[in-house]
Amino acid sequence: MILDKKIIGKRVKKIRLEKGLTQAELAEMCNLSTSYISCIETGKKRPSLKSLEKLGKSLHVKVESFWVVNLKNAHRECESDLIQICRDFNSNQKQMLFEIALIIKKFS
Repeated sequence: MILDKKIIGKRVKKIRLEKGLTQAELAEMCNLSTSYISCIETGKKRPSLKSLEKLGKSLHVKVESFWVVNLKNAHRECESDLIQICRDFNSNQKQMLFEIALIIKKFS
């Protein structure tokens, strides 16, 4: 299974922030560079399994925590991302999105 590096990055960042750690602190705990942690969190790089194991151990979570999310939380994150995207839309784009949503709802 190929895992989306952006999803993994978002989860690493979320868990790190929940633990009250900076990127530098986490990097030191994992023996990884701060820039590598940043690249993982922004989805620029896909971490190796070895790196994920180090991150999991340092954050006291199972490796699966970086890609397995509670569906309720996943829906909330999706809604939040959609709202953020829509804020940047002009009125025509918002109207198109609304019409697309209606079509999706009709055929679901």
